[in-house]
Amino acid sequence: MPKRKPCILVVDDDEQVLSLVQDALKIEGYQVVTASSGETAVAVFEQQLPDLVLLDIILPGIDGYAVCQSIRNSSQVPVIMLTGKGGDKENVRGLDAGADDYITKPFSVNLLLARVRAVLRRNHASFPIPSCDTFNSGNLGIDFAKRQVTVAGKEIKLTPTEFHLLQELTLNVGKVLTHSHLLNKIWGPEYKEDRQYLHVFVGCLRTKFNFEDPATTE
Repeated sequence: MPKRKPCILVVDDDEQVLSLVQDALKIEGYQVVTASSGETAVAVFEQQLPDLVLLDIILPGIDGYAVCQSIRNSSQVPVIMLTGKGGDKENVRGLDAGADDYITKPFSVNLLLARVRAVLRRNHASFPIPSCDTFNSGNLGIDFAKRQVTVAGKEIKLTPTEFHLLQELTLNVGKVLTHSHLLNKIWGPEYKEDRQYLHVFVGCLRTKFNFEDPATTE
């Protein structure tokens, strides 16, 4: 029995962007469903249960942040935010809403397809559970088996990508980790040169946990 092709929900109110992305994904063999408003996106997601969501931020009705939060209330399906040139603040806000990844507009079709493949691969990857069951340092507590994170006894919700990054950092406390090591280990070779991308994710973790930036260097 042939394996089902992943289904991707594309959400954008720009008809040209929507058509371009839809055509590019279909050529690669993906199933594609679309929405051009926030409310429609939520309804289509609930009906179709896609494997991945490409989500623009600025939409008619509720915006992409609210759509992402709605998805996260019931699902851990990966979400890639399509952001403008708002800088790190906009990207971090998307991650805070529950996104796993972001792509800054304008973007090339090749970049989009590479990120889609990488996110789908990560979503199905099996990250090994460390030999130690838990990690505790100050107010931070991690249960690796349960993938549960607490700060001062309060549970903090993380996306799978954020958890894998935190796990790699905590298991290597005291070591100097290079940018390329972290990018390749957590995200894959498609991201190995994107230092700013790593800085955004680390900044998001610092905001959630209120701990110092771990040392990363080349």
